[in-house]
Amino acid sequence: MCTVTYLPVNNGYFLTSNRDEKTARPTLKPELYCTKNGKWIYPKDMIAGGSWIAVGEQKARCLLNGAMENHLPNTKQYKRSRGQVLLESLEFKDDRNFIEHVDLSETEPFTLILIDNTNKKFYLELKWDGKRKLVHELPINVPRIWSSVTLYSESIIEGRRAWYAKWLSSEVIQAEKMLEFHLFKHTDNSFENVLMERNNGDLKTVSVSQIVRYKDHSYFKYLDLLDNSQINHQLNPTELCIQDGQ
Repeated sequence: MCTVTYLPVNNGYFLTSNRDEKTARPTLKPELYCTKNGKWIYPKDMIAGGSWIAVGEQKARCLLNGAMENHLPNTKQYKRSRGQVLLESLEFKDDRNFIEHVDLSETEPFTLILIDNTNKKFYLELKWDGKRKLVHELPINVPRIWSSVTLYSESIIEGRRAWYAKWLSSEVIQAEKMLEFHLFKHTDNSFENVLMERNNGDLKTVSVSQIVRYKDHSYFKYLDLLDNSQINHQLNPTELCIQDGQ
């Protein structure tokens, strides 16, 4: 939820996310869940009950903390988890309808990426700064990297953009190579690395999630960096799913 890359490829894209979080925060590994808008695969935060990344049969979602700039948190004001906002978006067939109707008045600032695979021109980026919803149409054929403004300064974010541009110019475009970018130590400074670590290891990259969209199929890969486990899941319309009670 803190470093995300989007990479278009022939007949699809890769959407990859590093979750930088306190190691003590418990998480459920990805499962297949039922919603009124179809089946979705996502991991789940056990404290707030939300998620930071999800893939459906025709859509994908990814969340980052913060909007345009770092903010001073007001915990008394925030009564709703940002991850719950992502899960609410799964219930809407139309992304713009979700953006128009979702109530964010008691939600901390965030950035939400909403991809609809049926749209061949652009996907949506929703930024909530605590007062306004800001929506951008981003072209599907342009690579992009996001870094959470709550953890990284603008200079660090610019440095990461440079790392990404350099990687794109030198690497073969494959899903596994994209994972390597998210797992690689681009600098000796663990404070600003894509694979980050701070506070003597109490805050670090705890997992990497990757959505691969290829032709008409969606795949979800989840690397748990705390227990060194891996989950690979193809979205199968006939598979039985969990009725989520969010």
